[in-house]
Amino acid sequence: MSDTRRRGLVGTIAIATTLALCASYVPAAAALTAEDPADAAASLIDRVAPFEGEVVQPASTDGDLRIESGTTRTIVPADADDPLVMFTQGEGTDPDTQLEVPLPEEVTVESPTVADDGTVFYDGVEDSTDVAVQSLDDGSVRLQTIIPEGDGGTHRYTYDFGEDSRILQGEAGEIFVEQNGDIVAEVATPWAYDADGVAVPTNYIVDEHTIVQEISPSSDTAYPVVADPKFIKGYNGWFGGSFVAARFTISETIRIAAGGGAAGAIGTLIGMVPNPYAIAAGTVLKAIGATLVVWAGGARALNKCVELRYYYTAKKAYGLYYSGSTKGCR
Repeated sequence: MSDTRRRGLVGTIAIATTLALCASYVPAAAALTAEDPADAAASLIDRVAPFEGEVVQPASTDGDLRIESGTTRTIVPADADDPLVMFTQGEGTDPDTQLEVPLPEEVTVESPTVADDGTVFYDGVEDSTDVAVQSLDDGSVRLQTIIPEGDGGTHRYTYDFGEDSRILQGEAGEIFVEQNGDIVAEVATPWAYDADGVAVPTNYIVDEHTIVQEISPSSDTAYPVVADPKFIKGYNGWFGGSFVAARFTISETIRIAAGGGAAGAIGTLIGMVPNPYAIAAGTVLKAIGATLVVWAGGARALNKCVELRYYYTAKKAYGLYYSGSTKGCR
């Protein structure tokens, strides 16, 4: 009726009553958003994100949330300053075998609540970016940012795994987390979708022990935007743990990035592979010359050096970035 007064309209009691009832009506979706942000976030993800498996319900344990699915046990922290912890069942809880996944450095969130479907939701402080964690029935974990608004600029979210970890790039663009010389987790190809279900360009930038997800909306992007990453925990040494590595200096990295020296660098690594793996190593490594040039370019953009690593029992090659004179990057 206040709206009626503002417009200076005069009507019958019946009309006024009807208007009052209409004004007091709140659509179900709006009410859900206001009353239950966790369920609203879960509904948004269900509507726009790719289906990658069923969400598993968590169980409470000393304030934290424990989720067991597939071969993975995940602890989702009650304190957002603590990392998620992923264990592969059968390895126990030895710190050397667990993967700690931090929330993005850029977010400030409240303590988590749980949606009806099992999504663990961290509400962003003062309408900032939210975080939604979903443990899927295949054992993987999606750690999703929900960006409420933007001005068309690029959003960046940093995941720092600590100095004891290394981030590896595969020849097909895949990303892995290494600890103590073993690859312990895979980071799936990134995705991002807006509120209309339209894909938003996104990519990873990797450093020595950090992954940065960049999301690049356009002026046509409808907010909120949902973006992963997804983490897949494996057994320590699931790629065999047997590798050879060649680190290149600043000058060598510059030369490789410019398109020269890649063949020689690959030849150096092939010569380090023991028999009977050397023949397969030659086949795999000789095919990644162009990829090594890209890796070297990425290292130079960060003022770092490139390392080429080959896991010969798994026939997989990876590029890493490193820095510091004590490690040979001079």
